Amino acid sequence: MHDNSETIDRQLSFSIIFFFIIQSANSTIKTNWPELGDGINAALSALSGVLILFLLLKSMKHVVKMHKGLVVRSYALFLTIYIISFFQISLRGAPLEVMLKESLLWTMVWWLPMGLIAYSVNDKKILYETMAKWSYLLSFVTLLSLYGYYMNILEIAFSHNNKGNYNMFFSYMLVLTMIFHLDEIINQKKKSAIIFFVIELAAIIVYGSRGAFLCIAAYLFLKFLMGGLPAASKVKVGIVVSILSVGFLLGLNIINKDLEEAGLTSRTLEMFTNGRASESDGRDKLRKDAEELIEERPILGFGLGGEFSEMYEKNYGSIAKGEEFSSLTPHNGFLQLMLNFGIVIGLLIGCAIALSVFVIPRVRNKYTKVLLIIFFSVYIVPSLTVGDGIFTKPGIALYLFMVLRWHHDLSNRKKLNQLKYEYSKYQTKGTQQQLAGA
Repeated sequence: MHDNSETIDRQLSFSIIFFFIIQSANSTIKTNWPELGDGINAALSALSGVLILFLLLKSMKHVVKMHKGLVVRSYALFLTIYIISFFQISLRGAPLEVMLKESLLWTMVWWLPMGLIAYSVNDKKILYETMAKWSYLLSFVTLLSLYGYYMNILEIAFSHNNKGNYNMFFSYMLVLTMIFHLDEIINQKKKSAIIFFVIELAAIIVYGSRGAFLCIAAYLFLKFLMGGLPAASKVKVGIVVSILSVGFLLGLNIINKDLEEAGLTSRTLEMFTNGRASESDGRDKLRKDAEELIEERPILGFGLGGEFSEMYEKNYGSIAKGEEFSSLTPHNGFLQLMLNFGIVIGLLIGCAIALSVFVIPRVRNKYTKVLLIIFFSVYIVPSLTVGDGIFTKPGIALYLFMVLRWHHDLSNRKKLNQLKYEYSKYQTKGTQQQLAGA
């Protein structure tokens, strides 16, 4: 029975990391060979979807057996939300296909299964070790995107229009593996993790976005304060942070100059060296548009997935239809939630997610704790501050459902302790009665 449970945990854990590997492979191929065309790209996306779906469905069979009630309640909840959103969008005359493609599909097909699978892994040590083990392959596949970056740079080398390319998907996928490797460095001093970490950091500096550094800072901060590290390990974390910070700051101008001399550019380095790291890069207008839309419907919002077409119309002055649609979001999770559900409900959901970080110090299992720290840093922090997609990004579902599982296990432990206490009282009372009778 124990062996079967372990086998299931390994299968569930692998299906989670497999999702990210296939997703990264799909993106890498399209980045490196953009000349493939829409037809082949669509076929690649379909093939990637089929591969992921096959393993997710296989894993979901076990999930349904173990937690059928949770599966039913989860899908019923979001189905209800989307039905309400459907009517909200229809009454405004906005295109439903936008909501179906950009929100409902991601929630129902990827977000919920990934969260439910993470919830169902009983031994979080297996989940951590599986993700750490396969993170090296995920990192390698993601790093292959640098070939496309290099080839693109060659085409526009020394051009006055070359302001530096960056790939946001590459950045956030790589920061996941990078933080797993950083965690292994802190806890296990793995040499392979150090090598990959250095390569990943350099790659993010050259081809990534600023948001990745926010994730790294959040991880180090939470690891130091909530990671349950002994004093010696905290010193190690402090040393790592100091070396990385000082090295990064001292080497900014040198690295940027060397890259420019080689005909390469780094948007991230350029922004840091010119004091533009805190610039919104045009997102202020999107946030302003979102705030104006929230003022139009402060009570009910526009429905889950209803914000995309409204943001499009706000920017371009026309209703998005079919291929004309371009995904526009406020790049702030709190604003997106208020667009979806209105000010009160949106803020409540956003605050509940943000404040869930205080669960982490109470978690006893060290593997659950470190996974929560990693997922909160990589997915929750950027999504609430400079990104969005709370109910569409599968990584967020991993975190939220793991928190839900912790609450469930805590409740069960309290009930068990209460039963033990009641039984102990019963035994004590029986013993006293026996002594009195004697």
